[in-house]
Amino acid sequence: MKKLQRQLNVRLLPSPNLTVDGIFGSITQQAVLQYQKGVSIVADGVVGKQTWYHLLKGDKATILQAPNTARSAAGASPTGTSSTIRQSLRAAPTPAPPESIWELPIEKKLLTVLERVPSRLPGRARDEFTALLQLENLALSLAIIAGFCLLSGGTALLLGKH
Repeated sequence: MKKLQRQLNVRLLPSPNLTVDGIFGSITQQAVLQYQKGVSIVADGVVGKQTWYHLLKGDKATILQAPNTARSAAGASPTGTSSTIRQSLRAAPTPAPPESIWELPIEKKLLTVLERVPSRLPGRARDEFTALLQLENLALSLAIIAGFCLLSGGTALLLGKH
């Protein structure tokens, strides 16, 4: 639940500034609904596969209407005017930078992992991993793997005919 709240704080704009307490209360549910509407998926308040897909992919959603909790907290009526809504949106603080790899979009997660792995490898393995990340070496390695896949598939087909 805490991961969900951190994701919503980063992906929903302006940030709902949810308290990361692991409790799926009404404020968290409202943020989920707003996020689901913002990424054009069924807004049912259930954090299922589609919602997680968009959150982990890094899709951001902009709140078109200020949340009821923000208006209530400010003392405004739930049917506040559009100028009140615009004022609430402008006054909302910007989201905090991601605290961990978990909040990063998938592309940045991969790059971050690739940056961190070499420092955790012992000497020669670190050198080989770093060399593998060179574009030419990576392309060559993928070509060799593809070749072996083709060869093993062809061998399997020949053996199957006997």
